[in-house]
Amino acid sequence: MAVQRVISTTPDIQREETDSASASGVHGSVQVAQAATVDSVRSAVGGASPGDIPGFLAARVQELKGLGISAEVEKPEDLIPVLAADMKRKNAALSPDQQENLSDEQWSEAAKGQIEGNKTTALTTSDDRYTAIKGGASFDELHEFIHICSAPGGASALMQFNLNMNEGAINYFSELTAAALGTAVIARYPEATVLVTKLVNMIGANGPALLYSATFKGDVNGFFNAVGDVFSKSGDKRPNGTSKFASEKGWTAASAADEFKSKVRAWNLKWLEQRV
Repeated sequence: MAVQRVISTTPDIQREETDSASASGVHGSVQVAQAATVDSVRSAVGGASPGDIPGFLAARVQELKGLGISAEVEKPEDLIPVLAADMKRKNAALSPDQQENLSDEQWSEAAKGQIEGNKTTALTTSDDRYTAIKGGASFDELHEFIHICSAPGGASALMQFNLNMNEGAINYFSELTAAALGTAVIARYPEATVLVTKLVNMIGANGPALLYSATFKGDVNGFFNAVGDVFSKSGDKRPNGTSKFASEKGWTAASAADEFKSKVRAWNLKWLEQRV
């Protein structure tokens, strides 16, 4: 049986009076401090351009931790009803012509196939909740909280662009934030993380900020425009020091950005690894 923590979906509003009632019976002003919610944390992340990205995200993760949105289950089979309920919920949100007419048993079978096929040990559902097998790694929770910071259920614009690119970006920020929180890093999505890190380094000092905007603000084009600009200005050599093909030497910033964006969207690692 799943072991669920109690989750508060409507955090209490904390009220603090600045002055007690005076002798005349007139009360002082009242300050109202709204406790954090998942939406308020995500709004803060999307509205910020932090100079200290790891420190800023670490503070937001701590806020999410305080909301009790994590839960533990005893074994992998206990994740099946959690995923099945989420699949059913997302299906119900679709337009009638897009919905699948499945029974609860069929949703359970579909969830079972995913859990067993992917050897899932933890998942984040569309209602912004994280569920893991008991005893899981703290880094995995951190990774999923960074997902939640990007969009409801982690379904961000970058994820819609390319799932691998998104996982690499989320893990890039997870590793940075882990250091700020003192959380042990565990290798996750290594291929995607390495590629994203190389692209960030290729851009230079502004790389982390541009990846932040792509991940948490949806500015995917801005990130690739920077990649294209650096590549087009690197002369006969690519930024990684290898020689450009003749066709690449004439690329403008815009055409280079389009090439990189196209190859990442298709996840053409062979092409990308030659150039970053």
